[in-house]
Amino acid sequence: MPPSHQRAIELIQAGTLPTDTAFVRLVKLEVKGRPDMPDSIWLNRLKEKAQAEGADAILLEPKRRESKTTLYAGTAIRYKNHLGYVRAYLKWQKVYSITAGIPTHALTVAYDFDRYIWKVIPEKMKDADTLFYEFEDRYSPYHLLEEKNNWTHRTDKSGRDVMRNYFVNGSLVKKCIISYPEKDLIRVTINYYGAMFEVSPVDVVIFRINEKKQIVESLIGRSDGMFFKEYFKYDDIDRLASTTLFRINKQKEELFLASQYEYFTPEDFF
Repeated sequence: MPPSHQRAIELIQAGTLPTDTAFVRLVKLEVKGRPDMPDSIWLNRLKEKAQAEGADAILLEPKRRESKTTLYAGTAIRYKNHLGYVRAYLKWQKVYSITAGIPTHALTVAYDFDRYIWKVIPEKMKDADTLFYEFEDRYSPYHLLEEKNNWTHRTDKSGRDVMRNYFVNGSLVKKCIISYPEKDLIRVTINYYGAMFEVSPVDVVIFRINEKKQIVESLIGRSDGMFFKEYFKYDDIDRLASTTLFRINKQKEELFLASQYEYFTPEDFF
């Protein structure tokens, strides 16, 4: 969803198109008003809705009169030259498994604008799928610290999260206790819940952040005794560009998984 704004909204009359035909349709807008009220009042309300949706213009539909109301409707649009914001949205994550130092493309994960996974390619590769969900997605900073869907959270007085609870079908499956032992460290203690556990497993992830508040490194300690270290690299506009996950074996780092990230561009919509 594009950011909201307070710019003027262009009204395109029904049956016509804007002179700039490079645009995307965002959402259908509707308002209902009393027939005795001026059109300008309801059109202004339609414009306010369009601003909230981040639109540039509205393709108006003919107004429809009903028994006691008039329906004003249209489609909010945004022009291609105002789609630069989409470059911040993750489109693909290409995951590579590493064996004897040789990378093999395991799978590609496709995301929508809400950062939900909508497709995994190939769809039926159990081992590759397990690698991603068990070792990459499970400990990602986005999942543990940022993701909203299915999560609840509690903050301290400064507004920082100190607890996050993850639910599946209404049942608590993961509780994260978050602390900040140093100014450049975030510690997440993960407690798992469910009938499959006789004793609730506990994993610990320590994230290191830089002066830009970007996570640059994580140390993962699992309840099964496995340890991992992950490094995060960013591009010249501060987007996550790649990650490398190492398994720590006898105090040595062995490259285990790697990911490369690709983002949407305005051209993806034309």
